[in-house]
Amino acid sequence: MALVAATTLMGQATAAAQSEEPTEGPEVTETTEIPQAPEGTEGTEGTEATEGTEATEGTEATEAPEATQGTEGGHVVRYTLTAAAPADFQLNFLVAQPPNKEAYNADAYAYLKKEEIVLEAGVPWVFETRMEDPQWAILTASTGVHAMQAPPLPHCEIAVDGEIVVQNDGPYTAQCQLSRW
Repeated sequence: MALVAATTLMGQATAAAQSEEPTEGPEVTETTEIPQAPEGTEGTEGTEATEGTEATEGTEATEAPEATQGTEGGHVVRYTLTAAAPADFQLNFLVAQPPNKEAYNADAYAYLKKEEIVLEAGVPWVFETRMEDPQWAILTASTGVHAMQAPPLPHCEIAVDGEIVVQNDGPYTAQCQLSRW
């Protein structure tokens, strides 16, 4: 089973994200090509959170559902979410690769996890899984508007085998996805 946890360090990804100029509205700031697996590739089981991760105050570590097809192969897909201000977020992210779009459409929650988290400013939420075809990776994060509070400015990233392949920012919502969507 996979462990979802907030971590206090993100290394170079955080430094790179902080050095970019802020943008207005959602905008993909970086995309890198990654290999695609052939059609019909089976899903993979989620892996445990990276070593040294822990739940921090105001966040909960929760277990992700097991994938329908578990293997040790494939690419390591890491989802990361940070915010400039504390906020409650509703997350949707793929934890297991479906064999095809029809299987996903027939039972999306067999592959997708929906979760609510409390994210503190600057403290990343991280989740890792394995996929034969990382082009299935998707993470969406959204929060509500609160009167008299600045927008939380969520920032999402998807990394494949340690390389950030897509990242996105928004005032209240951030969505990172690869080509299957």
